[in-house]
Parts: sequence; structure tokens; C-alpha cells
Amino acid sequence: MSLANDIRYHYPHPVEESRAADERYCIGGACVMFQKGNPISSYPNCDRFPEEAILANTLQTYNPALSDREAYEFACSIIEHNDAGRFAEGWAALDLASIRVSK
Repeated sequence: MSLANDIRYHYPHPVEESRAADERYCIGGACVMFQKGNPISSYPNCDRFPEEAILANTLQTYNPALSDREAYEFACSIIEHNDAGRFAEGWAALDLASIRVSK
């Protein structure tokens, strides 16, 4: 099972940031929460809907081979897809980030 599939199994229902509310999260938020390992209700909005830099740092914990630039670009891609409601593409970007070997 890939990292993205593992995270998706635990956090199967991301929403766009415009639909943020209690107990809701985006794909990036799922990454952050999965890495920290606590229940959804214990996280503030900033973890459930993280900014690019926070998500980039989290991506680098999953894949230390990512450069700062690559991690930030993947974070932006994941967030952009998520916020446009293109969840399959967002999960695919996370999958690529988890296996990418830095150039």
C-alpha cells in the first residue's frame, strides 16, 4: 500500500478549504494529522488545512530525499488540486511526493 493510500484509508473524505468546519480536513491536513497520529478533533484549523510551508515540511518527513523546492512545489500542487475539488489528482500528487527521488 502506498503512503497516499494509507493516509486516504484513515482520512477518506477531504473537503475544499472553502468548506472548512469542525472535523473536516483537506488532503494536506490528512498528511499532517496522519504524521502526528492524533484524532481529528484534537487539531486546530491550521493543521487540518495547512499552509504550503507546513505541508512541505510534513512531506519532507515522509520523504527526506525531497529538496525544499520540490517539497514546496508538491505541497502547492496538493493544495491547488484539493481546493479545486480535484481530489484524485491531489492524492496522486501526494503519492508522487512520497516516492520522488530528488534530482
